[in-house]
Amino acid sequence: MVTPPVAVAAYAAAEIAEEDMLKIGWKAVKLCFIAFLIPFMFIHEPGLLMEGPWSTIISEFIFALIGVIALGASFQGWLFCPLNPWGRIAFFLAAILMIIPGMMTNIAGFIIFSGVGAFFYMHKNRKLSTGTEASI
Repeated sequence: MVTPPVAVAAYAAAEIAEEDMLKIGWKAVKLCFIAFLIPFMFIHEPGLLMEGPWSTIISEFIFALIGVIALGASFQGWLFCPLNPWGRIAFFLAAILMIIPGMMTNIAGFIIFSGVGAFFYMHKNRKLSTGTEASI
């Protein structure tokens, strides 16, 4: 219902808001992208369907959750503060690494997410001398 060019729900919302239909349609795709991706995550990581040992189920759930947060941050351009293009790219890379099956890629994605997330968290309240927010 939200994928262009037949985004019925998005087009109805655009008509109500009196906005451009394609702009709203693409915004809906950005907001719902993870819903398109989750079924593929189930195929490649059976622990998300509660199959396997508990340690695998818990670790796959945690990495999938952090990957979804990283993907959302990269698409929306915000996590703790507005992200610059490099931050968005880094979060997207972290998300892809955590979504790809395998413990090594999960750990690599988590390291990227943690490092970039810590950087933006530490700089979220940084102000310039003019009183405007700093562009990180």
